[in-house]
Amino acid sequence: MTNPEPKPDTKVWATVTIAVAVIGCIGILGAALITTLFKSSSNSTPAPVVIHSQNVSNIELPAGNWAGTIASKDGSFSTKVNLSFQSNCLLNEVCGTYDAPEIQCSGTLTLVSAKSDSFVFVEKTTSSASYCINTCYDHIQKLTESTITYGCSLTGNSNDIRSTGTLMRP
Repeated sequence: MTNPEPKPDTKVWATVTIAVAVIGCIGILGAALITTLFKSSSNSTPAPVVIHSQNVSNIELPAGNWAGTIASKDGSFSTKVNLSFQSNCLLNEVCGTYDAPEIQCSGTLTLVSAKSDSFVFVEKTTSSASYCINTCYDHIQKLTESTITYGCSLTGNSNDIRSTGTLMRP
């Protein structure tokens, strides 16, 4: 007499199938999340990190032209930079330009934060070499009528500033 072939336990197979499906979904979602987090797009402006709802018209913006040299904190990079700000500026609107002629990077500046004498602008590269950073948040601190400090962070957080400089009116 031959032994009948054992029937598979359908509950076990159903559990295994569901577990494999769940693990597969987690892998796909994880890969999509990682891709999204690390994706670099030169055509998009990064979302502002901090936006104050304060009325900018009550704050004296650093209107006009500014020039100076910025350098990385580790000293591996420096370049001359020119910034220009309009006097009438609203949050989340383009109200300035930047130009780093030595490295052929230039673009617009959008105001995303304004508080007292401190301002944060997001750079959007408009004409540049391929190595220009398009996601720099320019942290501007007005020191005097003729001097501002500059800091570039990649995240919008002032603790993440990568390059700094002091700019003067030309």
